[in-house]
Amino acid sequence: MLRKKITSSFLGIILILGFSYVEASVKFTYNPPDGTKFVETVRTKRIKDMGKHGSVVDESIAVGEVTILKTTAGYKITAVLLSMKMTRNGKSIEDPISKLLINNPISYHIDQEGQLKTIVGYDKVVEKMKATFPPQVVKALSGVIN
Repeated sequence: MLRKKITSSFLGIILILGFSYVEASVKFTYNPPDGTKFVETVRTKRIKDMGKHGSVVDESIAVGEVTILKTTAGYKITAVLLSMKMTRNGKSIEDPISKLLINNPISYHIDQEGQLKTIVGYDKVVEKMKATFPPQVVKALSGVIN
């Protein structure tokens, strides 16, 4: 009986709050300041359970520079990967694809509503891949990158 009463009260609160929230709408306006520039560090850690063989821990640290400029159509956000370090189980590993991304500007064109319209720059990564890897590798990876 107590559980039913608590559940009924909880549902009542959710319904009241839910209807209150629906009536009060919030509008988000995408409006970053022109010329905004910052350095971003992204750390990623993935732990893969390999069953009886233990686990594999992959970690990466990517540092990039981001610039936001206002345009007549909206905004241009340009990201440049400055460095990428990767480890597997604490040991440094080399990723040839990451090397191709370093110092290659990728630009995101955003309209005035904040919607992504185009991405420019990955074509240069594909060109670098063609100059670096055999054709079968380029074919397998170009769909992922471009």
